[in-house]
Amino acid sequence: MRVYHDDSAELKFRSTLSFLKALKDAAEIEYIDELESEFAAQERTENDINNAKHLITLAKTLARVEHTDAVRFAVTLFSTAHLPELKQILDSENSYYREAVITALQNIGTPEAKRLLFEHNNEYKRFVIRCSDQLYSAGLQTTIVDETKIRLDPGPVSLNMQIFFDKRDDPNIIAFLIERAKVFLESAQKRKPGTTRTNPDCSDRRNHTIPCDRPRGLRSIDVGWRSPALSMR
Repeated sequence: MRVYHDDSAELKFRSTLSFLKALKDAAEIEYIDELESEFAAQERTENDINNAKHLITLAKTLARVEHTDAVRFAVTLFSTAHLPELKQILDSENSYYREAVITALQNIGTPEAKRLLFEHNNEYKRFVIRCSDQLYSAGLQTTIVDETKIRLDPGPVSLNMQIFFDKRDDPNIIAFLIERAKVFLESAQKRKPGTTRTNPDCSDRRNHTIPCDRPRGLRSIDVGWRSPALSMR
């Protein structure tokens, strides 16, 4: 397992022995983290699948962070024969699960995996269009960026639509989105010129930000991060 300083842990090898063997067999590499994951290939052992199923069951008993990691690791361990399980996770209300499944399906690359990705991407894009239309109807100036993001002006404010997509089936999601958008626009307009909520390139994954494609020098805040003030009760 690779544990990052500021990102989610990643399952890379089945055992310490397989890690040491990969290290020994590796061509010239400068950093250990350049080693290819043992799970990059599509072959899975019976033990891998059993561990994946166990992790899904175990996740139900764990706290949020450990729960998320357990499901993500299970996704890594599932094989091409377990697309139904991957689709069920893809349809969940957790952006971290979905990110892991999308990566897995891209690596699998079969026609069925590509179909699942196509359908999911279309559902997400339709959700973004729906949200943009509803925000515009509420009197807000919106711009869809790269078919997957919404920018509000003046601000600019870049909405992390993945977080709102988590609650796409909630009947109150649009009202919640509009209320949050107005709050963050008001906050953006009150901030002093030159200040930012996040780092300049909007790439801070720990704050769940999305690149906002703004010209250099414009101030912005990125919204949609998880906090008690933003949670839907």
